[in-house]
Amino acid sequence: MKSKNEHWLFLQATSILSLVAILYKLGTFNDVWLSTSLVIFGVITPILVFVLRNHNRLSFLITIVPTLVIIRVADQNDISLVGWLTALSIIPLLIQFVGIAREVYKENQYEFALMCIRLFVGFNFITHGTEKIFAGTAVHNGMRGYFGQVAGFDQIGPWFTDLMIYVGGITEIGVALLIGWGFFTRIGVLWAIAYLAAAEVLSGHFITGYTWALPGGGWEFPFFWAMVIYPFFFLKNQGPMSFDGMLMKRRYATN
Repeated sequence: MKSKNEHWLFLQATSILSLVAILYKLGTFNDVWLSTSLVIFGVITPILVFVLRNHNRLSFLITIVPTLVIIRVADQNDISLVGWLTALSIIPLLIQFVGIAREVYKENQYEFALMCIRLFVGFNFITHGTEKIFAGTAVHNGMRGYFGQVAGFDQIGPWFTDLMIYVGGITEIGVALLIGWGFFTRIGVLWAIAYLAAAEVLSGHFITGYTWALPGGGWEFPFFWAMVIYPFFFLKNQGPMSFDGMLMKRRYATN
């Protein structure tokens, strides 16, 4: 197993390029919330790449998170320069992942398959949580209509609608990290399924019917994700590409 990320310089260059783009466009953001989010994630990404350069698998699991957040924030706010330049980091991350995936596949084909599913399902939640927490005021206000009217939170009060948007975002980011990182994964799975079930009811999907293509969306899509996620609850070890697996391996190595 390779302990060093052999492509860290490539990833370092693209992450710095992303930060330069953020700083270049900073004067055009009339939103402190948006500016702060982009600068924070833009600064920590190259730092993480450098600090974790000798920890290949850990580097991938951690550095992909701020990269995806920046891309999603830029996409939601039509900041094309930041979005496209940050997306260049996907290239070294993908190359890095292919190398890791080959190692895991040689170790255990079943671990490889489960790893691919868990990483995609987990990190997919990041995009949804990002738009609710980090994408700025305009995006937040754009979601207020759906949460306030369709889910009916405005009946309690606008403050409750805002609260539910934040709760949804925090839940999605939390679930993304727990499942994507393979860290206390069982808690992440239960949290995700409870959240998806609540979304089915509160958003009106269940009343609409099964088929997701129906106007307003049926309950097919959230149910699908719940069925993909729940088997991971029964795994005691999420494998070599997970925080739990790495910690367990280190514990056995020290005994």
